[in-house]
Amino acid sequence: MQYLVVLVFLFALLYDYKRAVMLLVPLHLVLLMLVFPGTPFSNFDVVAALVTFLAPFKLSQDEKALMKSYPFWFGSFLMLFSIAGTSLLIEPHWPTALMTFNAYYIFPLILWMCIETKEELMFLLKVIAFFAIAMGLYCLFEMASASNPYIRYLISSGLGNVSVLDYDKFRFGIKRCQGFLSTPAPTGLFFGLILSSYYWIADKFSVDMKKALLLLFPLCAVGVLITGTRSVIAATCVALIGVVAHEIIKPRYIFIKIVGVIVVLALSASFLMEVVGSFINTDQTAVSGSNTDMRQEQLLISLFYWANSPIWGNGSGFIWHYVQEVDKGIYGAESIWFQILVDFGAVGAFAYMACIFNAIVSLWKKHFVWVFLPLGFLVGKTLSTVIGIEMSVLFLFSIILLKYEILFNTKEDDIEDEQLEETP
Repeated sequence: MQYLVVLVFLFALLYDYKRAVMLLVPLHLVLLMLVFPGTPFSNFDVVAALVTFLAPFKLSQDEKALMKSYPFWFGSFLMLFSIAGTSLLIEPHWPTALMTFNAYYIFPLILWMCIETKEELMFLLKVIAFFAIAMGLYCLFEMASASNPYIRYLISSGLGNVSVLDYDKFRFGIKRCQGFLSTPAPTGLFFGLILSSYYWIADKFSVDMKKALLLLFPLCAVGVLITGTRSVIAATCVALIGVVAHEIIKPRYIFIKIVGVIVVLALSASFLMEVVGSFINTDQTAVSGSNTDMRQEQLLISLFYWANSPIWGNGSGFIWHYVQEVDKGIYGAESIWFQILVDFGAVGAFAYMACIFNAIVSLWKKHFVWVFLPLGFLVGKTLSTVIGIEMSVLFLFSIILLKYEILFNTKEDDIEDEQLEETP
């Protein structure tokens, strides 16, 4: 099965390289869950290696020239420095380290070079929207049936990696839904990032795509909530601050907005109160999950192992392959900082924060309100590891906004824009 997936993407890359790369933007979240036989790599690691290998042959000189304007060089370079330093000085993990760096940091660079026209950006947006709608509808099925046959198949067949879990627990009175992804957390954060990015570019969609947004936005909003993941709900709230502020000061349809908010609150008041209550009192027995004592224990364990090698860390995967085995109190190491400090030390933590800062500055230069997207991502990854939503996802959504600004901010060709909007 895994060989077939890689082979299909190889043919797709050879046939239409740029569109195949764009298809990977949402689908890489699924490929990350699949183990490539006989290796420690995921299917996406292998496919991303093919993407990088073919890039010099499939991209034109003009497209390669876009590399110079790539906005995330600073953070990516520091992350490479951190990974190389840990592998050289602490524990060598060259194959996995290089494959991971390629998948999370080189792949976004290649996507940046692949998006050269408005049509290409629109194709990417449609692909992501279709994937999100499909997963949103599947989440509704999962909630109604209280089961996830797809995830159960991945686990029973051995196709999924160790991070793929079949969540059968309930929170806020409903099953915690995970859709196509390994756990509910990455599903919810993916929906949240779509809400906080697509809002700003919706005006450039075609008529048919604008109709699709009427389905996409509600599905994403509901999808965030029914994952039952408090860290993701908090992250989405932060990511949407700019959207909410923009809607408040925007007088258009103000009456409809007020009525809509009142209706939503009236229909879901008890559910929303339970969600809010779970944030106020994390130790309540009504909502299962991590609490303050558990997080404090994880922090103390992480600091203990970080102290063994504070500068470069203990090596890639140390927290999962060693700490989790000998100290069960670490549980799922529910913050990305626990993992980074233990594995890559202070240098790794600085490099990771530099990547976030890189995205914040790049978006700030275009529109200040866009900075809430990386801030939401930071909140989500700080409150939970959210395995499956890595730095590449933040870069990919940031690229969408930056390319939108580059391709649509000129006043030339208003007629071309109108024709694009009329195209299905």
